[in-house]
Amino acid sequence: MPWSCDQCARDFVSKTALYQHYRMAPDHSFCHECDKYFRTEDALEAHNASAHAPHFTCATCRTIYATQSALEDHYRGKPEAVHPKCSRCPKGFLNMAALREHKKTAHPIVTCTCKKDFYEAELDAHYKVSPFHPSCNACGIGFKDDAAYDEHVVALHSDRCCLGCRRQFESVKELKNHYMVSPDHPTCKMCGEGFFDDAALRDHVAAKLEHPAPPRVVDAPMALLTNYASLGDGATDPRSNQTLLPLPDKEQSEKWKQIKNTATTGMGTLLSTWTAPV
Repeated sequence: MPWSCDQCARDFVSKTALYQHYRMAPDHSFCHECDKYFRTEDALEAHNASAHAPHFTCATCRTIYATQSALEDHYRGKPEAVHPKCSRCPKGFLNMAALREHKKTAHPIVTCTCKKDFYEAELDAHYKVSPFHPSCNACGIGFKDDAAYDEHVVALHSDRCCLGCRRQFESVKELKNHYMVSPDHPTCKMCGEGFFDDAALRDHVAAKLEHPAPPRVVDAPMALLTNYASLGDGATDPRSNQTLLPLPDKEQSEKWKQIKNTATTGMGTLLSTWTAPV
């Protein structure tokens, strides 16, 4: 009697030939591990669930576990000599080769620009404390290089940072004062306000169509300058480079009174003949 396939209705001369057909046909319900045929796909799935449930084996200890997490618990629980452990995280591994592969992918070591090696997760802490890396005073964050720092400052603190001098300030007022007193930044000769660069100054001047004129300066009489110089060197104004009046001691105070009287008379004569230009 012929041997027939239930799924494709083909006849075969022997059982051996029929089973060979089951093994070769890709769409038949056949278990290759057991070399057994099933009439339906549901029957095959039920067979696989009971007879071929997934399992996880420790090749070193030759023990079988139902889940991957159970196998990992086994690795962690065994002594270091049996299954090595990762010093960076609480994981155990089958052998040293598996541990090295884990460290390469999960805990890579990188070389910093200051020529030191760090685990990648430690770089942020290194940037924060190292004198070779810029840091943000406002945020307490360190950065790999100036480019990363500049990007951060422009995004979050552009109103309180001078990129030209690479300095941060506590407030906008402090930054404006820095522009005003720093010799590295231009100032407006009309109002004394400081600016980041010449372009900012030009924009300021162009916007101030009715900009107030600077106060006129009248030269003091030569007698005043000569007698003033005899009092000794005074402080120097860092903006105008002019010598300022020193604070007189008791002996110089009387001398200054005499000079003041002379200067007042001289200035009165000068001003009576001076006419402001139109």
